[in-house]
Amino acid sequence: MFTRLLVWLGWAPQPSPPAPPSAVPDPIPSAELPTAAPESLSTAPTLIRPQPTPVVLERFDADATRSLVARALAGEDGRFPRAPDRAFLTSLARRVGEKSLCLPPFPAAAREVQKLLQEEQPRTLDLVLVIESDPGLLSRVLARASGAGYREPASRLDQAIARLGLDELWRLSWAACVRGLSLDLPAFRGASDDLLLHGRTVGEVTAWLANERRGAPYLAGLLHDVGKLVVFLAANNETDRDFALRIAEQHHAAVGAIVASTWQLAPEIAVAIAHHESPSPTHGLLARQLHLANLATRHVCGDEAVGEAEVEAARALLGTATPLDAILAKVQQVLDAEGDRAGAEATTPVPGSGLQVRFVAASGK
Repeated sequence: MFTRLLVWLGWAPQPSPPAPPSAVPDPIPSAELPTAAPESLSTAPTLIRPQPTPVVLERFDADATRSLVARALAGEDGRFPRAPDRAFLTSLARRVGEKSLCLPPFPAAAREVQKLLQEEQPRTLDLVLVIESDPGLLSRVLARASGAGYREPASRLDQAIARLGLDELWRLSWAACVRGLSLDLPAFRGASDDLLLHGRTVGEVTAWLANERRGAPYLAGLLHDVGKLVVFLAANNETDRDFALRIAEQHHAAVGAIVASTWQLAPEIAVAIAHHESPSPTHGLLARQLHLANLATRHVCGDEAVGEAEVEAARALLGTATPLDAILAKVQQVLDAEGDRAGAEATTPVPGSGLQVRFVAASGK
């Protein structure tokens, strides 16, 4: 029924004869993801050799990509005998078809923190008031500022902000947004946690390659696999985990780029996410930085599909003078820091958000 509805809406072609039951939906090749008219990009980061000619950056067409993904999923409607698998594909196709992707609301506190941090000199009082309004973000900020690297836990929110710095606060607010997309089902919890860690690591390495502490490089890395989390959101307790993982692997780049567009991020972020598996010069510098950071992280984490040769090829495509050993060492450094931080935060008592935080906010200190 859902396929007929998509055909009537013009989102799907007339149904073709079914393929064998073992078939799995084909991914949309990166080169086929639709793009709009190109625009010029002329940035040359410190760690990257300048391009000999201006780079032409394609723009991501979210509406056309929604249609492509919906068609790909609708074409599989009759190819799977298990009702839960068909229900999963139907749910995912409906989600992709919605302008909002049926995502949870963007956390108001995180968005407000990001808005305040765009100011040249944000007021600590304003940040305190906003962070205090979100218990989850408040807990993460206090925990991060009370880890093993400090002699004593942060007892006040303004103290925690001063310890962390604005760049780290910005990253924490974005990490909170992405964590809100995790599916809290036992079958997918481990995969979701792994994706969150992988995204943070790739974000750090991409930002390092671009020599930017805050901005598009970190976000592109953090969000490059967010499409997998969105695919998981269409699952339920009856969904076959391996089947959902395969669908996520095949369509995550396109879905992730739609997320970036839905959240109205910089256009180059959506392009980089859409093409991070196989970028070309027309996809821009950020796509190639992300491609290298992703492959380097996968290699260091033991992904057998990515050897040093693949990482070296990505390094050559980017044209960076940074040696391969230095890039792999950076990945390991970030992973070690993540592990140390997770261990410290798990064992460090976090101050409550009661009178101390409210007194700081009221006094403006």
